[in-house]
Amino acid sequence: MPRTAVIGAGSWGTAVAALAARNSPTVLWARRADLAETIATARVNRDYLPDYQLPKGLHATSSLEEALDGAEVVVMGVPSHGFREILDEAKPFLTDGAPIISLTKGVEQDTLKRMTEVIADVAPDHPRGVLTGPNLAKEVMAGWPAASVVAIDDDDIA
Repeated sequence: MPRTAVIGAGSWGTAVAALAARNSPTVLWARRADLAETIATARVNRDYLPDYQLPKGLHATSSLEEALDGAEVVVMGVPSHGFREILDEAKPFLTDGAPIISLTKGVEQDTLKRMTEVIADVAPDHPRGVLTGPNLAKEVMAGWPAASVVAIDDDDIA
């Protein structure tokens, strides 16, 4: 079963990680160790989604190395202003050829690049994609109907 790493424990990253954990081993990376610990032990993201229990198959860590160890899919759920920096930090731990999927809306302020373009700059040997749609994390966590689109630049993965 493919292992998924979700980088970013905000509301949307947490919601996507919870969904992924239903089908594959999933690790959620939080920048703050205290948040990762709370998610791991209490099974709740008290900062962003305090009303929703997280699945047992979802693990959490504040170590990028641990989160990315053996990950066959990487999902980036960090804000655009920190996307490049976090991906730069993550790069040494990426599994060769693992697709990198962005959840991030917006563009990089200095370059006006989309996050898929930032991925191409930082990790050019990795397929890159985007997951987007008219979704709200709380609605997804509540199990309401939702629709998203995933686009990726690799026909073998698509």
